[in-house]
Amino acid sequence: MSGENENVANVIRYKAHYVVESEWIDENSISNDFDYDSNEGVIVLKDGVTEIGNGAFTDSFDIVSVEIPSTITTIGIGAFAYSVLSSVVIPDSVTEICEGAFNSCDELKSIYIPASVERIGIEAFLNCTKLSSIEVDKSNLVCDSRENCNAIIETKTNKLLFGCKNAFIPNSITEIEDGAFYCCEGLKSIVIPDSVRRIGECAFYACYGLKSIVIPSSVTRIGNGAFYECCMLDSIEVDLNNVVYDSRQNCNAIIATRTNELIAGCVNSFIPEGVTKIAVGAFGGCDRLTNIVIPSSVERIGENAFCTCYSLTDVKILGNVTEIADSAFAKCGELRNLNFPESLRRIGVSAFYDCNKLLSLNISRNVEEIGEDAFMGCGSLKNIVVDDHNPYYDSRENCSALIETQTGILLAGSENAVIPDSVTEIAIGAFMKCSGLKSINIPDSVTKIGEMAFYCCEELTSLVIPDSVTEIGQDAFNDCFGLTSISLPNSLSEISDNLFWQCKGLKSVVIPDSVKKIGKSAFWGCAGLETVIIPYSVTEIGEDVFAECDFLRSIVIPRGMTYQFKELLDEGLWGKLMEK
Repeated sequence: MSGENENVANVIRYKAHYVVESEWIDENSISNDFDYDSNEGVIVLKDGVTEIGNGAFTDSFDIVSVEIPSTITTIGIGAFAYSVLSSVVIPDSVTEICEGAFNSCDELKSIYIPASVERIGIEAFLNCTKLSSIEVDKSNLVCDSRENCNAIIETKTNKLLFGCKNAFIPNSITEIEDGAFYCCEGLKSIVIPDSVRRIGECAFYACYGLKSIVIPSSVTRIGNGAFYECCMLDSIEVDLNNVVYDSRQNCNAIIATRTNELIAGCVNSFIPEGVTKIAVGAFGGCDRLTNIVIPSSVERIGENAFCTCYSLTDVKILGNVTEIADSAFAKCGELRNLNFPESLRRIGVSAFYDCNKLLSLNISRNVEEIGEDAFMGCGSLKNIVVDDHNPYYDSRENCSALIETQTGILLAGSENAVIPDSVTEIAIGAFMKCSGLKSINIPDSVTKIGEMAFYCCEELTSLVIPDSVTEIGQDAFNDCFGLTSISLPNSLSEISDNLFWQCKGLKSVVIPDSVKKIGKSAFWGCAGLETVIIPYSVTEIGEDVFAECDFLRSIVIPRGMTYQFKELLDEGLWGKLMEK
C-alpha cells in the first residue's frame, strides 16, 4: 500500500486475491492501488462520494475483507452481494444499509451494526450461511440485539429481521420477518416464544440442521415456505391452545384449523383425513420422505408441495384431488409409483419435472389441462396411457405417448413410443432423458421439433427427419451421445444453437441447401466428427460452432467460397476448409 494514502480518510481499504474491478470504482475513485505482496489495496474516493453504489462489488469473488471509510453514509442495493467477503467494518457514519447489500456473502462470519444506522433494507443479510455473530450497538435507536440474542431486531415493532446460527428469539419478539433465518444451515434448534404472532415467508428456509419445531399458541400467521427445505425436521408440534393452527392426531404437521390446509410437514408426518389442501411447499425439500398417502378429503396439492423430495418412491392418492399444481412433485427423482384419480382435472406446469424413475402414466378421463413441461425429464417412462373417454388428450393408436387431441402436439413420450402420422409437433422436452429410446420414426405430418425434444437420449443411434419439418429448437439433440447418423431435411432454414452439443458419435454431417444459419455451439464437443459439408446458402455461423471437435478433418464448402467462409469461421478452422 502506498504511503501517501495511509492517512487519507476517504479510502476504502480491502484485502483481496486479485485487483478488484468495478464500474463504480472507476466512476468514484481517484485511484485503485494494489500491493500484491501483502494482498492489500486502497480505493481513494473522490471528494463528495458518500455512497457505495448499487452493485458496486457484486459478484466480486476476489475481495476478502473491506474497511469502509467514515465518509460513507449509504451502502447501496446489492453492494457486496454474492461476494466472498469474510469480514467488514461498517463505520458509524453509515445511516442506511440497502436491500440485499450483503445478500449471499457466504463467507461472512460476523456483523456489527453501529449506532448511526437508521434503516436496514429487506434481504440485506439474506443467505449469509456462515454468520455466527450479530451485534447492534446499544446506542442505536432503530435496531437492537437485546439480551445478546445474535439477531437484528426492529426496536419499535419488536420484529426480528435477521438471525444467525447462534441466535435465540427473545420473548419480547412479536414477528419473525420473511427470510430471517434463510439458509441458516448451522441453526440446530430454536425456541419460538409465545410472544410471536407472525412467522414470515421462508423465515426458516433451508435451515438444514433444524430437527424440531414447536408453534406456540400466540402464532396467528405463518407465511408460505416458512419451513421449506428444513430436511432434517423430525418433529412438528402446535400448541394445543393455538386457535389458528393445529397438529391434530399428532400428525407431525402444521394445519390451518379453519381451512384444513396442511402448510408444513416433515419426514414423520402423515396427512389426516379432513385436510382439504396441501399448501405451497408444504413438504418441499423433505428429502428423507419415502412414501405418502393423500387421503380422500384432499382436493388440491399446491405448488412445490413435494418438490425435491428426492427419496419419495410411492404416492397414493385416494379420491378427490382435482388439481396437482405447478412443480408439485418436481425433481422427485426416486418416484416410481403414482396414480391419478378420476377426480383430477388439472396437472400443473412442471408438475412432475425430472421424475426420472417414473415408470408409467395413466391419464384419467377428466383431466382437461396439462401444463407445459409437466412430464419433462421423466426419462424412464415405459408406458403412457390416456383414458379413451378423455376429450382433451389421447394416446391414439396405443402409441405410448401423451398427445393434445385438438392440436396434435405430442407432449410426452416413452421409450416404447411410436409417433402416429397425425402428430403435428413434438413439444419441448417431449423425450428428454429418455435413456431407453433406441430408435424413433418421425412421420411427415410433423412440422416442428421443440427445444430439448430428444435431449440426453443416450441410446438413440440414428434419426431421419422428414422434409415436412421446418423448425428444430435449440438443444433438441443435445447430449445424444450414441447418435451416429442424422439426416436433416431440405426444409430447414436454421441449425439452432447447441443442436448437436456433445453428440460424440456423429462422424459426418451434411447441412442441407436450405440452411442459412448455423447457431452457436451447434456441434460443440462432437468429438467423433470428422467431416461437415456446408452449402453455399449458409451466410451466418455462430460462435464455437465446432469447438472441442478434436477429430474434425475437413469442412467441405462449394468451389470459390473459401474467402466467404473464412469470414464466418474462427481462424483456427481455416486450415480445414476444403472446396469441392
